[in-house]
Amino acid sequence: MLWGWSKTRIDGKGRIFLGVRVKQELGDSAYVIFGSDSHVRLLSEENFNLLKGHIEEQIDLSKFSGFLKAMDPSTQRFLRSFYSLHTRVEIDEQGRITIPKFVRDQVFLDGELIVYSLGWCVEIWKAERAPKLEQDISVWEAFGDQREREKDH
Repeated sequence: MLWGWSKTRIDGKGRIFLGVRVKQELGDSAYVIFGSDSHVRLLSEENFNLLKGHIEEQIDLSKFSGFLKAMDPSTQRFLRSFYSLHTRVEIDEQGRITIPKFVRDQVFLDGELIVYSLGWCVEIWKAERAPKLEQDISVWEAFGDQREREKDH
């Protein structure tokens, strides 16, 4: 599991130093996917495949309901982004990745960066766009709505 946060920089070739610890957790390669707020997420191959599997379960074209979901304009925007804009990156021995230029340009990654862990992935933000860490958020605030939804099912 990935923990912590750090400051780093992206160089002119698009390389970001994440460290050996991140390489140990993610392996030799990982997937970069777009986040919703002008950032990218770095996922292990295992977590990327789990996420892709959940998406495919929702868009099961062998069922009419899956077909209807696939035809929804907001679902199509999400699928277009997910399947067209993710990219696989190698993690070198020093724990560096190279973010392709088309990705850097989409989310304005340059200069100083903030790297946050979400446990299951790493978020990479341009420093001035990164959200501030909140120390006082409760478990109920984070997961309370989910518990209510699960009660209803």
